[in-house]
Amino acid sequence: MKMRKMILAIVVFVALAGCMSTAASSSDWVGRPSTDLLADWGTPLQTVDMAGSGQVWIYYVAGLGQRIDPDTQPEAIVTKYEFVIDKDGVIKALSKHTGRGRF
Repeated sequence: MKMRKMILAIVVFVALAGCMSTAASSSDWVGRPSTDLLADWGTPLQTVDMAGSGQVWIYYVAGLGQRIDPDTQPEAIVTKYEFVIDKDGVIKALSKHTGRGRF
């Protein structure tokens, strides 16, 4: 019985880690086309124009890799991902910050 519980715990841990893999490995995005990001993560919650030199795409991710709108869950602890996209549509940089709600 203890072995069964241990196996179940391992399976649950691996499954949850798999859900987080998209957000956790986001540094792999630098150098890739923004169309790949759009296809995988969907439409960004915010975009900021950088005076003709590109854009910053902003995503908020909570808990198990779920993208959310922090305005609807202001107390949620989220990670904010800011992808810098150049004018040719290539991801040039990424920053991420963790906090509560929109920040």
